[in-house]
Amino acid sequence: MMHIEIKNLEKKYNNHWIFRGLNFTLSPDNVYVIQGPNGSGKSTLLQCISQIINPSGGQIIYKDQPYALHTQLSFCAPYMELIEEMTISELMQFHFKLRSANIRNINNLWQESGLIHHQNKAIKKLSSGYKQRVKLALSIYTDSKLLALDEPCSNLDRQGIEWYISRHDIICKDRIVVIASNTAHEYEHYKYIPLELNSK
Repeated sequence: MMHIEIKNLEKKYNNHWIFRGLNFTLSPDNVYVIQGPNGSGKSTLLQCISQIINPSGGQIIYKDQPYALHTQLSFCAPYMELIEEMTISELMQFHFKLRSANIRNINNLWQESGLIHHQNKAIKKLSSGYKQRVKLALSIYTDSKLLALDEPCSNLDRQGIEWYISRHDIICKDRIVVIASNTAHEYEHYKYIPLELNSK
């Protein structure tokens, strides 16, 4: 099982330090919540852990991880781009040809996520809330060792939030979960470990 060790991690843009001297270890079957005021680097830290951006200093060590991280990562964020020309169904089929799912019957995904009535609609025609459901479905139902969620309930309506909360068993099973959020309903239903950031 993957373990992630963070040693003296730091990140700056131009001459402004976002965070410095971060040290912690991430272990499987745990939920970690990155919290802090606006501008403290929650999204930046999540992207560093996910290897989307590089830190300015320090180390991120991925232990017991024989493959490239991108093959074991699921990532969801409101700023993440989707292939707008595809329908939801086409995107799901394309994605799960490349990555294995963590449920036996992929048809359950359609029912559980509420996307079944929109599966033939082009991504570009979806509301921001339904685009977020697609992003969450792709990340939650992918078999991965690291699940990184940046403000996962952004743009979701009450029904979408309830669906996200109801999937806690799939979200947490056999992997490290890291959530960047200050919004309680995105993490309060978990027994989570806070990772506090302070604004510099």
